[in-house]
Amino acid sequence: MMRLEHAGLSRRTLLQGGIVVAGYALSAAASQRSGPLHGLASASASQFTDPASMATATFFTPTWTKQLTAAFPLHLTLGSPLQRSTLAVDWDGRLFSVQSVVRGLVGDSVRELSVRPDGAETLQVDVPSDVSEVFFYVDVINNYPSENLGDVRGTGISIIDASGQVLEQWRDVPAALDCSPWSIEATVNWICHKGWIVPARISVASIGPSAAPNGTVVRATYADVLGTPVLVDPTTPEALNPGSIKGMDDASRNPLFADVEQSVTNGVCELTLTTTSPLAAGSSLELLFEEEASDSKPSPFGDFVPRMSVVPPADATGMRKSGRRSDFPVTSSGSQRSVYLPEPTA
Repeated sequence: MMRLEHAGLSRRTLLQGGIVVAGYALSAAASQRSGPLHGLASASASQFTDPASMATATFFTPTWTKQLTAAFPLHLTLGSPLQRSTLAVDWDGRLFSVQSVVRGLVGDSVRELSVRPDGAETLQVDVPSDVSEVFFYVDVINNYPSENLGDVRGTGISIIDASGQVLEQWRDVPAALDCSPWSIEATVNWICHKGWIVPARISVASIGPSAAPNGTVVRATYADVLGTPVLVDPTTPEALNPGSIKGMDDASRNPLFADVEQSVTNGVCELTLTTTSPLAAGSSLELLFEEEASDSKPSPFGDFVPRMSVVPPADATGMRKSGRRSDFPVTSSGSQRSVYLPEPTA
C-alpha cells in the first residue's frame, strides 16, 4: 500500500500546532491503565498516559437524570514495535465526526496512513511496522436542544495483526454524573446610540428541563452612554424590579429574581445581573434600556468591543451547551454587523 509522506510536517509541527497535547498509549505488555480516565480495557489492558489528548462529548440520558461524558482518543502511542497491523475504530456518529485523514509518526516525520471506511462510523487504518504514533482528527457534535440520547455506543479501538488476531482492545465507557440538567439562552438587541454600539434589550431565558441555579451571572459591557435599565418579567405587564440597580432604594428592590449592578471605568459600563433564586424552566428576565432604536451609524471599533456573556455558578452541574451564552456585535469575519442604521422617520 502506497503511503503519502508530507514534507515539512514533523512531530514538532504537530505538537506546536496543538493537535497533540499528550498521548494515549496502547501497549500489549501493559497490565493496567494509568491515569483517571474512564474506559474499559481487555485483559491485555491499554494504558492512558494523559487525558488531555481526548476529544470529549457530553450528553444526557433520555430521562434527563444523568450527564455523561464520552471520549475519543486523538493520539495513540504504540507501546512496542508491531508487525504491520490494522487499527479498527468505531464510534457513535451522534457524538463525534471523524475525518478520514489519519496520520502516523515515523521517526521525526509524519505520514498519511491508508484508511478504509468499513461501514457507517467505522474505519480500518493500515499501520506499517515503523509507525510509533497515530493521530486522529475529530470534531465533537453538539446535539442541543436534543442531547438526551439513548443507546450511545462508546468509542472502540482494536489492534489486529495480519492474521486477523486481535492484539489489543479498548472501549470507552462514558462517565455518568447524577444531575438536574438546565439551560440558559441569553440574547441581546444591539443598536447604535451616539455612534456607539450598545444593548437596547438583554433577555435571559431558562430553557430547562430544570431550573437555572441561583447565582447565575449575565455580564454585559458597553460604552457609558445609556441610562439605568429596568428589570422586567416578560410574562407580566409590569416591571418587576425598576429599582434593582445597587445603590437605589432597597425598599423598591425585588429579591426574588435577580440583582443588577453597574460600574463605570474609563467610559466603559459593566452591568452584572445575578439571579437571587433559581430561575424556573420556561421563565425569563429582561433588561430594557431607555434607547430602543439606532440614531446613528457606528464608529469603528477600537480596543474595546461590547459584549455579553453568561457565567454559571462555580459549583453548577448539568449545564447544557445552548450556544447562546455570549454575544458580540461582530460578524464572523470580524467586522461590525451592518444593521445599525437610524430608524426611518416619517
